[in-house]
Amino acid sequence: PPPWLSRQLFLETVDLQATKERIEYSKTFQGKYFNFLGYFFSIYFLWKIFMVRVTDIV
Repeated sequence: PPPWLSRQLFLETVDLQATKERIEYSKTFQGKYFNFLGYFFSIYFLWKIFMVRVTDIV
């Protein structure tokens, strides 16, 4: 097989392993906590941006 194919397969297996580790981590308490914080701050900062735009219009 061409050398680029073996490298690509290696990178795919590394990515698959990292994805499995992230899934397992997300099942822990700390993973759930960080996931919640991510959603919370996303909504919070979207709200802040929205409020700035509203006050700019008024």
